[in-house]
Amino acid sequence: ITVNVRLDVGSTTSFGAGALSFTVPFAAANDSLQKIGAARIFDSSAGQFTILASELEATATDATFQFTGGTNATSASPVALATSDIVSAQITYTKA
Repeated sequence: ITVNVRLDVGSTTSFGAGALSFTVPFAAANDSLQKIGAARIFDSSAGQFTILASELEATATDATFQFTGGTNATSASPVALATSDIVSAQITYTKA
């Protein structure tokens, strides 16, 4: 399964505490592999992209965004998300 996600941050977008993540449509297979995909954040105020990885553990249903050293991205780091920013990712995995 290949999943593509895009979030256009608007003036009413709110983020919970903790890591940025997205829910995939089916749980990942229990194959002891981490699924790694591409992700990026467009910081509209700086006009720059920050490159990340999307990561999905075996049997998981939520993929996280990670940057340097496997640190989970949040709404404040590595970019403070604000109106007109874009968060996007793609990940391919085997369904359980």
